[in-house]
Amino acid sequence: MPGLISGLIIILGGFLLSNFAKATISSAADKAGMTQSAGMARAVQIVIIFSAIIIGVEQIGLNIGFLSNVIVASIAILLAGAVLAFSLGAKNMAANIIGAQYTRKYCRVGDKIKIGDIEGEIIELAQALSMSSVSR
Repeated sequence: MPGLISGLIIILGGFLLSNFAKATISSAADKAGMTQSAGMARAVQIVIIFSAIIIGVEQIGLNIGFLSNVIVASIAILLAGAVLAFSLGAKNMAANIIGAQYTRKYCRVGDKIKIGDIEGEIIELAQALSMSSVSR
């Protein structure tokens, strides 16, 4: 019986803590001008509720080790997929940033450049790209 009461208290405390964390994060993110404050606050709330339920149910005495392992593995697979998608999507941006850094290191605005049979003049060097006027 004490395990049941303490488990329910843990779960209730998790719900209360998650609501407090959601409100705090949402408020702080709004003040900082972040655009995805609601989504970020909701994600934190879900993580806290999930953790409280897992801890509370284990405190009650139910063995949910296998379920916990399956959920953790599923989350890891989803995160790995998101990382892969982000890295493949950011490949061209990373190449542009590196190319612009090398261009800034060795060239200046107004320099004439020739790559293969294409000639041009550098007209702008930005953080992630270098613009040039091209003549063939």
